[in-house]
Amino acid sequence: MTRWTAGAGTWVLCLVALTAWGKASEAGEDGQEGSKGAVNDPGAAANASFHAIPAALSAVEGAAEDGYDKGLAGDFAAAMAAATTVHDQWTTYRPQATRDGAQAAWLNGMDGAVAGFKTAASAGTDKVAVARAANAISAWMDKFYGLYSNPVPAEVIRLDYLGREVVLDAMSNDFVAATQHDTQIATAWRQVRPKVVAAGGTQEATDTDAVKVALGTASQAKDGPTTIAKANVLLELVDSLERVFAK
Repeated sequence: MTRWTAGAGTWVLCLVALTAWGKASEAGEDGQEGSKGAVNDPGAAANASFHAIPAALSAVEGAAEDGYDKGLAGDFAAAMAAATTVHDQWTTYRPQATRDGAQAAWLNGMDGAVAGFKTAASAGTDKVAVARAANAISAWMDKFYGLYSNPVPAEVIRLDYLGREVVLDAMSNDFVAATQHDTQIATAWRQVRPKVVAAGGTQEATDTDAVKVALGTASQAKDGPTTIAKANVLLELVDSLERVFAK
């Protein structure tokens, strides 16, 4: 705050300017230390949005999605390898997540999901259980990606997680859960659809509209094979939506 005194305003402003210049100089000529300081500030979560997505966080997401695929395929050894990668990369990234403004609830939730994936994979007896444990990692990815500069909206990332959940619900004949996840899909899509169209994805939006309706109809009819098929089409469309924002 600038403190004004009669006849001394100019001198005070000069003093403030010199002080600010001195602090900027201490941060280093390349500005790196100043940037790091902004991220370390507990109240600087908004500043984190200007930083690139950390490699370890991307590795967590990639390994979790691989674990989902391997779980459904019944390749429990490969799923365990994916769970180990998730654990190691999360351990690497977690301290940075804290510095970059991640909420305690997100950190604790991901801790539990990482541990749960390792437990399910090591048991290696239930395809759906392993795949769902892997997908539980993805439940938190929109939160962590939101801390960084990412052209893909959080709702699109959420659709990826929800589409896989519907596949697993149908495989378990749990159409109560499938309907609940369909409702969440509808909400996420309603929020992100205008952004997709604005980004040039009119065709992708139309295609997603159609599959969303078909998916809801199939799950309400408790039609397992069709629900799985439409959810997998949605997952393919999510890849298309990501490409719309990557243009």
